[in-house]
Amino acid sequence: MKAAALLAAALAGSALAQVPAPAARATRHALVIGIGDYADPELPVLRGMPLDIASARRMAQAMAIPDANITVLRDRAATAAGIREAIAQLATRVQDGDRVFVYYSGHGTRWHDPVLKAEGCTEGLMTADGAVISNIELGTR
Repeated sequence: MKAAALLAAALAGSALAQVPAPAARATRHALVIGIGDYADPELPVLRGMPLDIASARRMAQAMAIPDANITVLRDRAATAAGIREAIAQLATRVQDGDRVFVYYSGHGTRWHDPVLKAEGCTEGLMTADGAVISNIELGTR
């Protein structure tokens, strides 16, 4: 039974791989961030991150995002400053009505800070240099 299910999944996957991507549209953009190796040796290495980046690229292509409109930040390039700069550059290209795909593969964190958020936790993305970009900051960009 397991072999039949695996064979069916493999056949379905190969059929999907043969479906051509839709024509690219200049009004679509992507920012793909993947951090598997952090400056802080206490943070575990995420060995699957390169596979996540490849998957994100395929998703972007399936969404008709042209390669020229896909920005990828990996590992040590994905510092807090690097991510903020990539978001700022993205904001200069995006027009009203455009579509944006943002993908992050890496460690996240959460904490309670009543100054930032009275109830519940603030969440954030860990950057390669050990800083955190909070969901509150991301929501204002």
